[in-house]
Amino acid sequence: MNNYRAITLSPVISKLFEMVILDTSNDFLSTDTLQFGFKDKVGCTDAIFTLKSTIVTLQIEVVFVASLDISKVFDSVNHFKLYRSLLRVGIHVTVIDVLCDWYSKLSYAVK
Repeated sequence: MNNYRAITLSPVISKLFEMVILDTSNDFLSTDTLQFGFKDKVGCTDAIFTLKSTIVTLQIEVVFVASLDISKVFDSVNHFKLYRSLLRVGIHVTVIDVLCDWYSKLSYAVK
């Protein structure tokens, strides 16, 4: 029961809206080159390749690896802290107002 996560089906207009917002804000949003999750065209295979390449290049005999799965953390994000962070990186206040309005009115139903 604690591991249950509902699937959300977004309307097409919502997906279009998110694509437009992402496109207009993309210059302000960046991630580390060593982040492989939640990015286009990279994933687990790239992370494994990077790890293997590092081991071979440095000729390391013992390797300690730590990984972090934060996929469920996005279900409990404090949206207002996220909006403040977006303001700090330079996202225009109008875009953030639209996001606040859009996501504050989301609802779901379980059948």
